[in-house]
Amino acid sequence: MTKSNRRMAIPKGGKIMSSDDGIYVGRFVSEIGEGTWRVAETGAIDNTTDGSEEDNDIYIALIYSKSPVFLNSCDAWKWARMLERQYSETEYGCVGIDYDIPFPVMSYKEAIVKHALLYHRR
Repeated sequence: MTKSNRRMAIPKGGKIMSSDDGIYVGRFVSEIGEGTWRVAETGAIDNTTDGSEEDNDIYIALIYSKSPVFLNSCDAWKWARMLERQYSETEYGCVGIDYDIPFPVMSYKEAIVKHALLYHRR
């Protein structure tokens, strides 16, 4: 999957930058239904779309793997709004990202190891 296949909703005011934080609602392709959604409070969300497929998958797993999995967008956005109230100091608030890929088959621990190896090979 190339990064051109991933669509990102850019917040009002321009481009997402590494230091920008927000509540991100990611939609992932699923075998059933309209997909699955995960929600995370994070910065550097551009790391999920700007690298190689392998790099992007590592960052997606790092950012979203601890999120509950939602089977509909309504529940995901409710969760996002709850997090937004909890993290009231986010720069962008809630933003949706349509990844158009399945969620990577990788645990959080595996993503940490792969991330460490990624930086050691550079």
